[in-house]
Amino acid sequence: MTNKNGIIGLTIIVALISVYYLSFTFASRSFKSKATAYATDSRGEVDIAKKQRYVDSLWRQEVYLGHTLQEVTERELNLGLDLQGGMHVVLEVAPADILKGMAGGNARSSAFQAALKKAGEDKAASNSTFINRFAAAYKEAAPNTSLASVFATSSNRGKISSNSSDSDVIKMLNTEVNGSIDRAFQITSARIDKFGVTNPNIQRLPGQNRILVELPGVDNPERVRRLLSGAAKLEFAEVYLTNELGAGLEGLGRYLTQQAEVEKAKRPAAATTAKADTTKKTTGGLAEQLAQKSDSTANDSAAVAAQTAALTSLFVPMPQGLGVYLKDTARAGEILRRPEVRSLFPADLVFMWDRKGTAAGDNQLILPLYFIKKQNGEAAMEGDVIVDATHDYDESGRPEVTMRMNGEGARKWRSLTARSIGRPVAIIIDNLVYTAPTVQGEIPNGNSSITGSFTVEETKDMSNVLKAGKLPAPTHIVEEAVVGSSLGAEAINDGLLSSAVGLVIVLVFMIAYYSKAGWIADIALLINLFFLLGIMASLGAVLTLSGIAGIVLSIGMAVDANVLIYEGIKTELEAGKPFAQAVRDGFKSSLSAIIDSNVTTLLTGIILYTFGTGLVLGFATTLVLGLLTSLFTAIFITRLLLEYQIKKGKTFNFYTGLTKNWFKDNHFDFVSQRRRFYIISSVIIAIGIGSFIFKGFGLGIDFKGGRSYVVRFENNVDADVLRDKMDETLGSATEVKTFGGQDQVKITTAYLIEETTPDADQRAEAKVMEAVKKMGNNPAQIVSSNKVGPTMAKDTLWSAVYAVLLALGANFIYILIRFKRVAFSYGAVVSLAHDVVIILAIFSLFNGWLPWSLDIDQAFIGAILTMIGYSMNDTVVIYDRIRDYLADDKSRGQSLPTVINNALNSTLSRTAVTGISVILVLIVLMIFGGAVIRGFTFCMLLGVIVGTYSSLFVAAPIVVDLLQRDQKKEPALAVAETAPAAPKKVKA
Repeated sequence: MTNKNGIIGLTIIVALISVYYLSFTFASRSFKSKATAYATDSRGEVDIAKKQRYVDSLWRQEVYLGHTLQEVTERELNLGLDLQGGMHVVLEVAPADILKGMAGGNARSSAFQAALKKAGEDKAASNSTFINRFAAAYKEAAPNTSLASVFATSSNRGKISSNSSDSDVIKMLNTEVNGSIDRAFQITSARIDKFGVTNPNIQRLPGQNRILVELPGVDNPERVRRLLSGAAKLEFAEVYLTNELGAGLEGLGRYLTQQAEVEKAKRPAAATTAKADTTKKTTGGLAEQLAQKSDSTANDSAAVAAQTAALTSLFVPMPQGLGVYLKDTARAGEILRRPEVRSLFPADLVFMWDRKGTAAGDNQLILPLYFIKKQNGEAAMEGDVIVDATHDYDESGRPEVTMRMNGEGARKWRSLTARSIGRPVAIIIDNLVYTAPTVQGEIPNGNSSITGSFTVEETKDMSNVLKAGKLPAPTHIVEEAVVGSSLGAEAINDGLLSSAVGLVIVLVFMIAYYSKAGWIADIALLINLFFLLGIMASLGAVLTLSGIAGIVLSIGMAVDANVLIYEGIKTELEAGKPFAQAVRDGFKSSLSAIIDSNVTTLLTGIILYTFGTGLVLGFATTLVLGLLTSLFTAIFITRLLLEYQIKKGKTFNFYTGLTKNWFKDNHFDFVSQRRRFYIISSVIIAIGIGSFIFKGFGLGIDFKGGRSYVVRFENNVDADVLRDKMDETLGSATEVKTFGGQDQVKITTAYLIEETTPDADQRAEAKVMEAVKKMGNNPAQIVSSNKVGPTMAKDTLWSAVYAVLLALGANFIYILIRFKRVAFSYGAVVSLAHDVVIILAIFSLFNGWLPWSLDIDQAFIGAILTMIGYSMNDTVVIYDRIRDYLADDKSRGQSLPTVINNALNSTLSRTAVTGISVILVLIVLMIFGGAVIRGFTFCMLLGVIVGTYSSLFVAAPIVVDLLQRDQKKEPALAVAETAPAAPKKVKA
């Protein structure tokens, strides 16, 4: 084995990386356990606020290998929402709303409205942007009207004029829409910070006007819906200075002193501890401020010192007022909301946090606190007066922000700036202060510039945010999934159990079939699992329930590489070669098939990752990484372990007494019976097509849109009776299916799915529970919910179609490149299409008859694509053997069907062992994996069975027929000439 030391070194490096990153998971779990123990009272109840305070106190502290708790948490192997509970939301920024805002009164014209409608309807048939589709539709509706006449309004002055060309207007509109989406992303990010969840995920979906948000552990979905949807509120407000609030700050210090004395009286004297160094460092500065603010305490230094110490134990002096260490913000906010504290300050004062903190020493972060002035809860100005805002440079070349207001705004701005000279004015969005520049002088015309020590990126962000008043662009929730914490805990148990059982079955099967060689394969499989989890942790991947299924399946498929190697070694041993030589030649001869079969599956996995979301994406992540790690461990780790045995002078068999003669000297006649199997497949497909036409499919809400709820009852429930109650209450047809047990159902409905009002989800949920309560004395609760809007459903459907077609096309091209003959590509793609149609037929025929979901949804498409990968894996291995047999001199003089028949018989051992391993794993997932992935697993189980059948009885026979046709055209074509060029053997 060449480069042996390099392989050993690489293995050690990967192992150390895996240990390092996985250690963060164990460290994070340890601190979470300590937080739970700290917050658990004598009755076993957990005080959530107390637990959060424990975590906050360590959040910016170094706790493990020089990393803060925040960094440790961010580096752990995160669990998906389906394993820990939480909320998944896809927000959409509607370009139509933006265009209406930019057109002003012109948006009321019939041509404008017709163009908006057509642009939305043409989405599925065009890959162009909404703006381009709108422009084309408008030219159809009003061919003699220019776009400039619609959009050259006063609010767009300086960007386009009445003489601008249509292309200039389209460019400007696309720029504004993209800016609105960026702005929505920024505002959504700021809103998410309010939830205080650990490791939230927010990302702008590429090429779309949508934003993905995932919030682990959220237990108040209605609050999330309310805060994430709707337009941002931009305000301009005056700010109180600290020297104007002397009495209030003095009273706050006195209040905190009293509270500290009360807390001290409650605690034993031994438990009293000193304050942190950060408190001592800030005491002097605030003492001076307090001394200046109150004559009544000037002569009482002890009182001042006590109050100052109490105040600085929580608050830190800052130029704009006060600040609070990030770990203390929850406690500070709770104190400032108390009525007795609010009464110390002016009635028009509102406490507001800055959007982002300021770095301090010792890895601390200070969040500035502003004292905002609002009369009757209203700010001095709102952002709807903003006409435009841009980032620019001042005369000194420093980045700045310029903004322009309309006439009404200019008047209000003049008044506000006149009375705020030398004082800050806060720019606020959603009750967070983005910046508070100091007014240098009265601004009479509404044209202003904001300067400071900004970076270019900061001025870009600020100008984008200021446009929130001009173009509200409310975000609508087009997809939503809520998973309750109890369901997440069950999913973890199901996932761990299915993983453990599936792994044990595969390990035992390998030993039972290959004896001692099976032990070596098992060690390689365990190393593969360790590397897979370590790499996932290092890449920041999220482990989901479907991801666990992907891990279990990748273990089953990892067996394939070892089987190919072992079958190759057995062939060499049967040829009489010495053990060491047989191992070397076995690896060499199997390498081509291993690479080809795994590349086809890898192509499918990449397509899954590109087009998938949610369950499919989690599965694809682990499948792709699992394929890469299994290749490494099978080709290199197994080789190292075998060579270690050879070095010790040991030899062993690759079979047990039971399996010694399995699949030896097979003479099954696959080829001559091919027309019989063509007929069998054709009959099944014809029945399936009939079912497609007359029965159809059960489409999941991913593809048809709608709402689904998983409802758990205390006792068993009759799904038919509940369906009647639902139809009666909702006034429309509802689908109710038993889901994971007789006490749990999945309810699917299109009720209020077209509505985008903030309370639509709450009203729909209330209606569902109204119907559930009609089931008599059988209490129930919603443990998870899902919503997919009509536009999202249509996009998902087309994305699924593209993914399947792309998978077929990619595999066709790869087979053509590797095997050089179109016959092989046709055989592979026809067999894949055959597999897909048969599985669709089974899902159509048996929908409603089996005790698990047979809906056609994203999970089904993921399973279909995985099946395509597995079927191609199987087919390529067979093709590789056919190629070898056709190129072998021993095959000269034999008929084409005979040669291919011999090749098929020679692969039976590998086909059976790999197939049995994967089928056993999938059966385990079916039994123990939980209701959420049962339909997904059933589809893959069918795929393995049908894929194995088609590889032997469809793909290979088609190659025979096509090559025979070629021979008839060229009678002199010999068997050896028919073979595609065999690849050069790669030295392993």
